[in-house]
Amino acid sequence: MKRRGFLKLAAAGVLGVCASVPAWAAAQAVSADVVVVGGGGSGLAAAVRAAELGAKVVLLEKNGVVGGGAAFAEGLFGIESRWQRAKNYGLSIPHAAEYLQRFDHFKSDAKFRRLYLEQSAPTLDWVAQHGVKFEAIQVSPSETLTWHVIGQYKGDQHGAAYVHALADSAAKLGVKTLLSTPAKSLIMKNGRVAGVKAEGAAGELDISASSVILATGGFGDNPELVRSLLGYDPARVKSSVPLHKTGDGFLMAKAAGGAQTAATAVMHPGTEGRGIKFLSNLYVMSWQPANLWVNDHGERFAPETLSFEFALAGNAIASQLHSEGWVIFDDAAIDYMKTQGADVGVGVIIPTMTKLPNIRSEINAAIAQGSDAVKSGATAEELARAIGVPPSALKKTLETYNRATEEKYDGEFFKLTQWLRPIGKGRLYALRLRPYWFCTLGGTRTDRSLRVVDGDDRPIPGLYAVGAETGRMYGDTYTTWTSGHLFGFAAWSGKAAAETALKDMGK
Repeated sequence: MKRRGFLKLAAAGVLGVCASVPAWAAAQAVSADVVVVGGGGSGLAAAVRAAELGAKVVLLEKNGVVGGGAAFAEGLFGIESRWQRAKNYGLSIPHAAEYLQRFDHFKSDAKFRRLYLEQSAPTLDWVAQHGVKFEAIQVSPSETLTWHVIGQYKGDQHGAAYVHALADSAAKLGVKTLLSTPAKSLIMKNGRVAGVKAEGAAGELDISASSVILATGGFGDNPELVRSLLGYDPARVKSSVPLHKTGDGFLMAKAAGGAQTAATAVMHPGTEGRGIKFLSNLYVMSWQPANLWVNDHGERFAPETLSFEFALAGNAIASQLHSEGWVIFDDAAIDYMKTQGADVGVGVIIPTMTKLPNIRSEINAAIAQGSDAVKSGATAEELARAIGVPPSALKKTLETYNRATEEKYDGEFFKLTQWLRPIGKGRLYALRLRPYWFCTLGGTRTDRSLRVVDGDDRPIPGLYAVGAETGRMYGDTYTTWTSGHLFGFAAWSGKAAAETALKDMGK
């Protein structure tokens, strides 16, 4: 299914869910046991679980529909699950825990992650109880079979199906969902959280509650926070799917005295420019491992097989001058994509081996429009001048790379032999390569039970943070080795925070 069609399907399903949520009467003062701020993957899990445990729940969503980034995700991480067992897959929790801690350079909280790993399969079972279907798959050669891709639910699939199913459960359990109602600030009394101030269509609302769970999905659409927390130029490194994630939860927690943690992002490669559409044939071309990548100096900077590990690919591109590079390929590569299909897909929306029949016409159309992101040349020198890199450097890079393909050995970056293909048959083409993120991660420090803590690691009574809000789960980058890790963490942390909140309330 094309991404545009998927987005339309997801939106239609989510809108249908929202229409079924009971309307909220206009009021200035409202009371609840738990207020969940944000109706995405973690917020919906928190709202449903809190309601299951008998709490009166209000769910605030600043957008006009629930879902957030979860509506565009595809599957949840799980380990030692029954869906893996059905495929005789044997990755163990200890193996994954040891690998991930080293991958994180010991910058994450090992015990916190271990809790998540141990509860990932039970969380999948809990989500499945709400009508969600899963299939465990391995999405690329560099990843494990931990991705539990979501099946159909009432006409929706993938993340939209998860959103639809949990929103249905929330409605049945009596959760009061307020759409287009952003939380503005926390209500504090005697050093503890006592509710939320929000603003809806009927005006300001003071919602009193014993517990507030922050689930606003990160800060990727807030340029100031992107610059200060990630260190990126927000004009050059940005969100691939803007969803008004402006760091509301992080800012509210900080205003309440919450401690700050290091932040990172789920990076990935991509492209944009005149003549390029998101997830078009040209966009998919920017992910292919047999391409050649060069920076603005005309030099290679990483093994192009990093496209199998999209987070690392995004990191590599963001680290280059001007946070960009160029994908170089030729007529032979175009013919290959048309007849043999993509060597790596984009998630399960565009599967591996999907043929790209429109790639040549898209290239020609983009060049005819004078695109700044799609260029062509008969020689390396001509292409170099078109993309603004030193001609001698690009010529040398191509000669070195093609020699490596002949010798079947990449002495620069040790790229695997099967992805070494000569470049130079027919015309040469260049596609601008840019780094993006699916979601930011971290910023707000919590304890292992999802309570927001102050600078001395003391919990702020009544305040919890989940999903992408939460720090200490990731190191300096996101791992794709455990596919679906963030979506799975969103579901687990939302559920776990609700259980902690009800326990703290004595219920």
